[in-house]
Amino acid sequence: MCGHFSIAISIYTLITICFTLAFLLPMFLSTNNMPLTIQYISAINQIKHKSASSSLNPQTTTGGGNPTPSAAQSNTLGCITYDSSTRSIMISCSSASLTDINNKLHDNNVLAKQFMGSTSWLLNANLIIDKGSKFHINSTDTKWLKIISSSSAGIHNNRRGASGSSNVNSIHVFGSLTIDSVKITSWNPLTNSYVTITTSNATIPRPYLRIEPGATGTTNIVNSEIAYLGFDTSFAGLGAGGINYYAGDGSTLRGNNIHNLWYGPYLSGVGNMIIEKNQSHHNLNYGFDPHTGSHDIIIRNNLAHDNGQEGIICSVNCSNILFDNNRTYHNEKSGIMLSRNTYNSIVRNNFIHNEINGIHISLSHNNQVYNNTISNSVNGIDATPGASNNNVHDNVIMNSKIAMLTDRSSLGNTFSSNKIK
Repeated sequence: MCGHFSIAISIYTLITICFTLAFLLPMFLSTNNMPLTIQYISAINQIKHKSASSSLNPQTTTGGGNPTPSAAQSNTLGCITYDSSTRSIMISCSSASLTDINNKLHDNNVLAKQFMGSTSWLLNANLIIDKGSKFHINSTDTKWLKIISSSSAGIHNNRRGASGSSNVNSIHVFGSLTIDSVKITSWNPLTNSYVTITTSNATIPRPYLRIEPGATGTTNIVNSEIAYLGFDTSFAGLGAGGINYYAGDGSTLRGNNIHNLWYGPYLSGVGNMIIEKNQSHHNLNYGFDPHTGSHDIIIRNNLAHDNGQEGIICSVNCSNILFDNNRTYHNEKSGIMLSRNTYNSIVRNNFIHNEINGIHISLSHNNQVYNNTISNSVNGIDATPGASNNNVHDNVIMNSKIAMLTDRSSLGNTFSSNKIK
């Protein structure tokens, strides 16, 4: 009897469980009616928090100051997206690299290693680094980044997009970028070589690196080779000369080999930069060109040679520029030039030879030019036209056709203790 009673209770228990499951299952299947536990709510909030953290670009760093991705970024890479309509990779991460892009996209038509296991990448898209985000291209996973000039087949057709450079694969920095110990160039996979231009075909599109107005961080380029980038857009607007800074106060260019660009490094309205120990050569225009409103720039220990215009120039309302211990030669115009209202600047300890003008001061004032050595140039120091109140002293000028040149439009300049040999 007891056995029959136990069986009856077991059957009753089983029926009760079945009815209970039948009643509760729809509630669990409907998120609107599901009775959430405190633990379940906490888990959902954790997931949402991690997702939001990725999109809001948390600035986590290692002890050495280098940014590190959050756990959510490492696992999901949700901060990397790709828009096929514009062929643009968007980086919204606290830290990301080319390897992270590759792990996220898995698309060899966008980004691929050139050979299995190599550290040479082919990029066939725009790379856009969002505000508040950080991207790094360095020797941990990269030796050479080759940017295919255009997603269209006819990259040599001498054409531009409606906006002048809209269909050219390039790097646009709205956040922060670090380039360290790598090579970055244009690339034409049809010829398996760089894209080269001359002054006569300079509108052929080539990739470029541009730090966009309002960028929230620095773009530091060190110990790298940057070459065969930039072209003449021939339209009003932001330039695509090769390396263009329209923001990025406090950035550093150090120890780089920069060559065969349309323009050497160009700055506009940027301050507190250090440009040192670089070689800039065989660019179609300037070697280094801080420009409109650039200020508080240190340009020292650089080599600028064989460029299509000045070796080093600052032009249009530049102030507090230091040109110190640079060497220039074989540039098409001047070794160093202060142009169009460059003021309160210093040119000292530079070695200049084989130039049209060793040092040229034009429409600029209140500058100090001293302890420079200039040789084998047409004009040693040219203070024309409209150069005023500049102090030129203790320079050595050798084997030059005209040692120092001034005119009636240049008033208040002083020349003292210069040696002419």
